[in-house]
Amino acid sequence: MKVEFTKYPFPPLEPRLAVEGVQVDGWRDILANKLMALTDRKDFKDYLDVYFLLREFPTISLWDAIQQTQRKFGVTGIDHILKGRFLEDLPSQGELPMLKPYDPVAIASFYKSLARELIARSLEKER
Repeated sequence: MKVEFTKYPFPPLEPRLAVEGVQVDGWRDILANKLMALTDRKDFKDYLDVYFLLREFPTISLWDAIQQTQRKFGVTGIDHILKGRFLEDLPSQGELPMLKPYDPVAIASFYKSLARELIARSLEKER
């Protein structure tokens, strides 16, 4: 497991959790951070994290997660960037030691489906 310590000057979406004295973001904030990361970089680990978060917490839709991300970071329009990212081929997996197995083909299909969802929403808004 890789742990990354970062400091964002943005207010959290929900109160942070204290785990053995360390302040840890909740899953909504982690998802928002990962979606924002995908607008700036193309790392397989970010795709994988978003994939598992959206599957693990089906009570939040992609669109709701995008709205929360935009609210947290004070930006708009990341759905347009993410559409492009989700349509691209996934980056190289590299050497990612995993606790849960995953199927790269299923993940690629998952992201194509998310892209279709965002495109359909864009077309709907234009009507």
